[in-house]
Amino acid sequence: MKKIHKLLKEELQDPELRTAYAEEFLHSYIALQIKTLRQQRNWSQEELAQRAGMKQSRISAMEQADYDAWSVRTLKRLAEAFDLALLVQFQTYGKFLDNVTAVSRPELERSSFPDDPAFQVSTQQEATASDAIATAAPFRGRPINTGTPLKVASYG
Repeated sequence: MKKIHKLLKEELQDPELRTAYAEEFLHSYIALQIKTLRQQRNWSQEELAQRAGMKQSRISAMEQADYDAWSVRTLKRLAEAFDLALLVQFQTYGKFLDNVTAVSRPELERSSFPDDPAFQVSTQQEATASDAIATAAPFRGRPINTGTPLKVASYG
């Protein structure tokens, strides 16, 4: 793995190669994660398609490494079907390099919300957690449990 890391580090010095590697990795990574998440849940492509409101043929196409017609809207539908959050990030090439060389099935798997260990708390922990949540205000002072979806402010 260190040889690959070193080789990629050298090749990423070229701006054109950097862009090409990032684009190819993005497409391959999304496709591989969709397939991994589907298999982790023991779902067929047809079942994922139904849950995401898509056709099976589209799921099949999206699981191919050369698929490149991604839209955030489609990814959000898949995230909802898997009961996961979707994050889209801009990343440094140093972190990109780490991500490229660390891809593995366990690294791609994610638990749906009901199975997420972060939300598996005992009754005693729930009281402490709810107190902490009630006082937290991560979005510019807005309380978390308002009953309405939070909107992240745009910064201009």
